[in-house]
Amino acid sequence: MSEARMPFQIWRCGCLPRAADDSMSGTTAVAALVAGSALHVANVGDKRAVAGVWRDGRAVAEELSWDQTPFRADELARVKAFGARVMSVEQVEGVRDLDAEGWVADEGDLPRVWARDGLYPGTAFTRSLGDLAVEAVGVIAEPEVKSVKITPAHLFFIVASDGVFEFLPSQEVIDMGSNKGKVHTLVVNAENAIVPIRILPILTVYIAIVKKILDKGNDYTKKETERLQCMLEKVSTLVVAEHEGGFINPSSLSTLAATGAIANENRVSLLLGGFRLELRKAAEHAASSHPLVSEVLITDSDAFAHPLAEPWAELLRSVQQKGGYSHVIASSISFEKNLLP
Repeated sequence: MSEARMPFQIWRCGCLPRAADDSMSGTTAVAALVAGSALHVANVGDKRAVAGVWRDGRAVAEELSWDQTPFRADELARVKAFGARVMSVEQVEGVRDLDAEGWVADEGDLPRVWARDGLYPGTAFTRSLGDLAVEAVGVIAEPEVKSVKITPAHLFFIVASDGVFEFLPSQEVIDMGSNKGKVHTLVVNAENAIVPIRILPILTVYIAIVKKILDKGNDYTKKETERLQCMLEKVSTLVVAEHEGGFINPSSLSTLAATGAIANENRVSLLLGGFRLELRKAAEHAASSHPLVSEVLITDSDAFAHPLAEPWAELLRSVQQKGGYSHVIASSISFEKNLLP
């Protein structure tokens, strides 16, 4: 899928301005593109995308990308064919035999990729954006792309870094995601059937993951643990917003601005309903309407195209229960008064 490869190709061809020397630094990346009834995922490095697919009464993890590290036999063979030296830190320090392989993922001493002529930079992945010092030994920016057809069984997908998947297996992340999804975005497939795809609010899922990592007692520093715990205690506000002609109504914008008075560290989510292009345009406007907005939750259905309190009340109850918001607010016009008496 050429569209999925495009960001990586732009980087690789040098089309972006380089403000820093990336010979000894770089990043990994994963990109997901929903195009009609298809989902395309492009991956470079050890970030990961995984879908939650409904099977046998539960959401089951379906891998949408493959980690590109020396743990993969094909990737290990590829970089070694370019002359890369692959060793763990213990091997470099003489604690372990230099010729030994068979690294174990859970042991923590990861195999790393080193240049032919020196002990640098020691990447734990075999593909990346940047890291030009080891491009000659196979650490490239060429992504692997996987395309899947979206079916009614595909509930949602999650993209995350190795900072998540280093601690948690894909299925455990999907288990948390299936409990944190908020809103359905409806995609029409080639057979004109409505396919529900749940778009997960990133921060909500991240908070759930952080909680899980802390519960596992992983070796964080005291300062890092305190920072993460503080993040979990931040105030969160859900704003019920109205829109017209692809723009958020002035009354809802005023309500949004008022959320700044609740707390300095306030995670604000906007809830929008409607359908088709007008809703999408309104969501784009909402996302850029105020710096406090961390996520925009949309429900693309004609059931919410009109300000009727009954369906909206059920939606709001569900979103509040799953999101655990500390505040739910709306403007003082008639619809919101009926919804939040």
